[in-house]
Amino acid sequence: MTRQKKTAKRKITGMVTNLTATQIRVTLATGKIWEIKRTSTTKVTVISGKPLRQGSRVTVEFNSRDGRVGGPSPGKRTETGTVIGVNDAQITLDNATPDPRTWRINRTASTVLLSGKLALNSTARVESDDGDWKQLA
Repeated sequence: MTRQKKTAKRKITGMVTNLTATQIRVTLATGKIWEIKRTSTTKVTVISGKPLRQGSRVTVEFNSRDGRVGGPSPGKRTETGTVIGVNDAQITLDNATPDPRTWRINRTASTVLLSGKLALNSTARVESDDGDWKQLA
């Protein structure tokens, strides 16, 4: 007889800041941001702002392995894309989804490489203050 490993459940309450078919991003009153995969076991209860949409206040119950603290902090922007230019002062990032845009990011103390490499034609996920971003195309 094999024992099934029990998955820990989490329950959080906050405001929906992003919503897709596969993920919900919830910002708690403390400013902490949770990114949660929407699976068959994810339960979302809308407290206010029905129907479920960006800006709704919700309680989300989910398997702990389906959620993580992450996402941009308030006042920050995060994008993933192809690095098409990089130097000591700026990063030029071309993202293809959800809508194609090219961004020039001023490299400041708030600029963080979250994943990938800052090398030409590499994929990178970059976070920085909103004011550091300029849309080029």
